[in-house]
Amino acid sequence: MKRFSKYAALGSLVVLIAVMAAATVVEKMMNTSYVAQCVYGSFWFVALWMWCVAWSLVYGWLVRRTLRWPVVMLHAAWVVILCGAFLTHVWGRRGTLHLREGQPVSVYADGRGHSTKMPFTLVLERFSVSYYPGTQAPMDYKSRLRLTEADRQSFSGEVSMNHVWRHRGYRFYQSGYDADGRGAVLLVAYDPWGIGVSYAGYALLWLSWLVLLCNGAGRFRRLLRHPWLRRGVACVALLYVTVAQVSAGSRSASSDLPRTLPREVAADFGRLYVLYNDRVCPLQTLARQFTLKLCGADSWRGLTAEQVLTGWMFYYSSWSREPMIRIRGRAVRKQLGLEGKYACLLDFLDSTGRMRLPEPYANADVARAAEQYNLLPMLYSGRLLRIFPVCKAGRLVWVGQNDVLPSGLSVGERVFIQKSVNYLQELAFAHDYQAMRMLLDKMRRYQQQRGEDSLPTEAAFEAERLYNTLDHTLPWALVTLGAGLVFFVVSVSRFAAGRQPVRRATLLAGGAVAAVGLYLTLMLVLRGWVSGHWPLSSGYETMQFLSWASLLLGLVLQRRFFLSFPLSLLVAGLSLLVSAMGESQPQLTPLMPVLASPLLSLHVVTVMLSFALLAFLMFNGVAACVVARRRGWHSESVARLTLVGRLMLFPALALLSVGIFVGAMWANVSWGTYWSWDPKEVWALITLLVYALPLHVRSLPAFRRHSVWQVYMVLAFLTVLATYFGVNFLLGGMHSYA
Repeated sequence: MKRFSKYAALGSLVVLIAVMAAATVVEKMMNTSYVAQCVYGSFWFVALWMWCVAWSLVYGWLVRRTLRWPVVMLHAAWVVILCGAFLTHVWGRRGTLHLREGQPVSVYADGRGHSTKMPFTLVLERFSVSYYPGTQAPMDYKSRLRLTEADRQSFSGEVSMNHVWRHRGYRFYQSGYDADGRGAVLLVAYDPWGIGVSYAGYALLWLSWLVLLCNGAGRFRRLLRHPWLRRGVACVALLYVTVAQVSAGSRSASSDLPRTLPREVAADFGRLYVLYNDRVCPLQTLARQFTLKLCGADSWRGLTAEQVLTGWMFYYSSWSREPMIRIRGRAVRKQLGLEGKYACLLDFLDSTGRMRLPEPYANADVARAAEQYNLLPMLYSGRLLRIFPVCKAGRLVWVGQNDVLPSGLSVGERVFIQKSVNYLQELAFAHDYQAMRMLLDKMRRYQQQRGEDSLPTEAAFEAERLYNTLDHTLPWALVTLGAGLVFFVVSVSRFAAGRQPVRRATLLAGGAVAAVGLYLTLMLVLRGWVSGHWPLSSGYETMQFLSWASLLLGLVLQRRFFLSFPLSLLVAGLSLLVSAMGESQPQLTPLMPVLASPLLSLHVVTVMLSFALLAFLMFNGVAACVVARRRGWHSESVARLTLVGRLMLFPALALLSVGIFVGAMWANVSWGTYWSWDPKEVWALITLLVYALPLHVRSLPAFRRHSVWQVYMVLAFLTVLATYFGVNFLLGGMHSYA
């Protein structure tokens, strides 16, 4: 009976993992509603979970004498979580409620479009949108509601993003609004039992992990007291290379540079404020993004981004013949008649002056090239340079020189806005740079006087300029990854040969990890300061944080794990490379209202820390496989690596558990459901279940063998890759960053 129950539980768990993985692929091929109905919401899927839980309980009862109470708590937490999910599945209801100001409503539409009556009436008293100062970027959406019971008892409340209103088991979430601003769409959720039970399960799970990691008689603390770890093994040599700026698209400077302003005058132009991407920032930021968009680098032939932007503004005839627009795709280059990778502006036009890339665009490469071309008319028309703050209809807005100005402006102010840029151009032609700098200073003082609360503080302004100067991810990624690869090979080779590391090399390795870590710390702090939120809201930012976390773990683990420095450099380098190989330097934008939650930040931090530890486990497994080829799987060297891997798996799973279910709590506050079977949620659960299996060494004795453990750790990392990259770039979903 014991043997049957064990394999029944294990077999059903493996089937569940396979079904969930297949469902994410089917969802991509079919649609979300299909898998929600035929898989996740089906009777057989619920029955499969119940079968797995039932046989797990039977097996747990049969081996109860061998289980410690923290382990019992941990498994009981999972039972409670699944019970909560079952209660939500059976009794939970969700739908949408459309309200218009002053009109009472007592029914909402459920997921199937059927009307469901509520035991009270709701009236929308007022809907409002608050914006980031001086921009059109929404900061929050608020619905002021009045609720009336059948006995005429009345209540008032407010619903906004990440702020739920609760009444008699009903929960109301802000979801959308009407175009005229006089109506709101709310999500309605009724789940009297499931949420409370699920949250109790989450709390029990986190408490269980805390007790498990702190229990002196537990396996984690016994591993931590192992004499091999107490002695510690130092890390091997690592060459520290000073990072130099690399410009991917730049070519060697020559004497035929296009005309532009002197560096210091262009720098003064970059100190103006501009409304860009719905935020007020230094014009230097716009210049940098402009240059990156055109040539793929933040400089061109030794010219700064500000010189490139002002060159296009004031010396069009010179720059229109400069082949600096980087074109991707051979088909586009052929269509433009190019021999190399770079085009000039005139290459986009035929002999009659018409655009050579007519709509509709054939593919993404053509659309990207057309976007690069269209960026230049936006600059000439003034639509790109919204540098003048004015008061319009009672709100502060930023306009360009050719925009329609409010009627209340004085004649002098109107002339100043419409003629300043033209006068700058006249001064540029006359080479009167001193007068240009004086006019730029006057324009900046005008911005500071009129900009009011929309301007960043002077400290934040300078912080963003510093960030723009230091933000060079690709060279740091290449150096970090190269160093990690070299010293991973060297360290594993020395360890396999039984040779000790050199103390001086260890110190240099630690210095390199610290140097890269300090750089990333500075960049994350600056990016968070400038954006006004934790820098964890995009794929680029999460990869940067993962790189930083891996370096921090390398420093923490160094005394107990000889491969910590090489592995931390490898993980950090790969993470930086991924962030650099995506879209060129993702732009800083105001945070979407739904993402402005501390729960989201905690969710991302804990998950990224767990991924860093799981990446360590993968590279540790690779090292063990290399050492085993030379010294055998039963050697002490492999045993040491396995010991470290078993130790790291505990905090990795604890962090992943916290991260997943903190994310569920955030989703419940923001979206009205704590688990929606989104592809990333599914793959995160699969990752947790796959990595949980090796902890069951008593039930699954195969994991006591070093070879099985290490090979499994290498292959299990595929689930991490699927969770992050597979969902982002292949499967899609609400969590996709792509």
